[in-house]
Amino acid sequence: MSGRLPPAARSSFAFPRLYASSFSGFYLPLMIVLWLLMLRGMGIELRSHVGDPLWRSFFDFLLALAGPLLAVFFGAAVGYFAFLYRSFRGKVTPAEGGEH
Repeated sequence: MSGRLPPAARSSFAFPRLYASSFSGFYLPLMIVLWLLMLRGMGIELRSHVGDPLWRSFFDFLLALAGPLLAVFFGAAVGYFAFLYRSFRGKVTPAEGGEH
């Protein structure tokens, strides 16, 4: 290894404020998105492997719950990104939180 950092790592060291403020707001929605994606995959995969109607309905419920929640938390992550973009351009401050 030559000791050089990949571009993503260099940008986090070059812009520590941007890195800290962006990932503090993204962390929770993206971790929930990760868990919902795993639950969705489990629901899709395990639904066809189990013949019991109780488990089949459970995995159907898991799919029905994970899909809309996935959209909500993706929306939260994108909405925070839009807010972060506007705040770094000086359009709105975090204390105001709304239209300026």
